[in-house]
Amino acid sequence: MILEYHRTRPDVIPPTRANPSDAGLDVFYNPEIPECVGAHLNPGESRLLATGLKFGIPHGYMLEIKNRSGNAHKRSLLVGACIVDSGYSGEVFVNLHNVGNKPQFIERGTKIAQIVMIPVVH
Repeated sequence: MILEYHRTRPDVIPPTRANPSDAGLDVFYNPEIPECVGAHLNPGESRLLATGLKFGIPHGYMLEIKNRSGNAHKRSLLVGACIVDSGYSGEVFVNLHNVGNKPQFIERGTKIAQIVMIPVVH
């Protein structure tokens, strides 16, 4: 199945599948302000990070935004519960939490999460 997407700005990095067998697509931090080089997350802090992407999710499906294991293990960065319904047409943001004890800096263009398309049973 093809997942349609639209970049909100020309410089936005599109979602990528690192390996053909991967279940999810990686999404990147694409701040809205061109001069922004990144975002700081202090211990215990949460932020909504822009992906610069809008998705055309087919009816009967949803996108689930999931952790990247490397970010979780190495940097103590976890994605908050994020579901994107098929009726949502706005830009997708990632709710990222720093659950560690060190400040973290997320640079523009960093992989911040992965998205998985899942069927919805009504």
